[in-house]
Amino acid sequence: MRAFGVPLRTTETGIDVVEPGTPDIRVGRVFDRNWELLSPVLPVWMVKAAVHRHFAGAISYLVYQNLSRLGTQWEESVKRALFSIEKEAVRRLDELVGTVERLVERGANERAPQICADLERLEKVRKALAAETASRCVTYSC
Repeated sequence: MRAFGVPLRTTETGIDVVEPGTPDIRVGRVFDRNWELLSPVLPVWMVKAAVHRHFAGAISYLVYQNLSRLGTQWEESVKRALFSIEKEAVRRLDELVGTVERLVERGANERAPQICADLERLEKVRKALAAETASRCVTYSC
């Protein structure tokens, strides 16, 4: 704003991640066994441990599988959002560079004499500092 007299748009953009609509979760046939058919043949206390082991193994596998599927869906959604942010950032950067180039071209023609005067003044100050530094080195035997 101070250099060109024009506000430049350089704000950050937010990430708009679309939540997966219907997660790809499948339970399958874990509970589709007819365990109650065994009850007349075997008492429940005899098959209880086997049924429990079956359910525990199947459930842990299904939880892992479904969390992996859900994680993949989120990953794809985040990738799409990051890709759109990247495109937006490149577009904004191109706009900013173009705006600065136009402002510099326009301002260079209007302010060329002032810029030349400032450069000459800076060169004089640089020479004066160099001379002062050299005189100090001679005095202190640098």
